[in-house]
Amino acid sequence: MISLALAAQTLAAPRGSTAGQPFQVLPHADGERPRRWARKDEDAMLVQEIMTRRVEVIDPETTLAEAAQKMRDEAIGALPVGENDRLIGMITDRDIVVRGVAQDCAPGDTCVREVMSQGICYCFEDEAVETAAELMSERQVRRLPVLNHDRRLVGFLAMADLSLDAGRAAQSALRGVSVPTDGARG
Repeated sequence: MISLALAAQTLAAPRGSTAGQPFQVLPHADGERPRRWARKDEDAMLVQEIMTRRVEVIDPETTLAEAAQKMRDEAIGALPVGENDRLIGMITDRDIVVRGVAQDCAPGDTCVREVMSQGICYCFEDEAVETAAELMSERQVRRLPVLNHDRRLVGFLAMADLSLDAGRAAQSALRGVSVPTDGARG
C-alpha cells in the first residue's frame, strides 16, 4: 500500500501528455487553466471546501481481493492506483466486478493493474465545485482525485460531497453520469 505521503510526491505528467507517457490526462487538456475558476470575489464554493482529505493510494500489484477488502474496511468505492510517485489509474468496486469477477479472474491471483481504469480524470482543489461537477458529468465519473497546482494528491471529490453545495452541482453531475453509454468510463 502506498501512503498518502508517497502519493503526495510528483504525480502527473504535464497537461496535454501523449499516450507514451505514464497516463493520459483527460480534463483541461486544451490549456493550462480549467474552463472556469472561482475567484476570491465570487460566491462559488471551491472543491477544497467539500472534498474528502483522507485518501488511500493502492499499489498496482495489489490483488483484487486485497483491494476489495480495503474498500470494504474503509467504506469506499474507489482507490487511486499509484506507482513510482505517479497516479496511473483508478480501481473501483465496479472494475473489480465487471473486469475481474465477471471475466472469471481469481481475486486472490489477479492484480489491480489488470482491471483498473486507466487515464486519470482529476480536478484542482481551487476549482469551483460547479466546474468539477461539469467534468464529472462530461466524463461520466462519480469520483475525482483532487490535486493542488504542484500536482500533489490532496483529496478526493465524490458525488456525495457535491450535495454539500446546495445540491445544484450534484444534480448537474448526476444527470451526466446517469446517461447510458457503451464506452469505458474513467
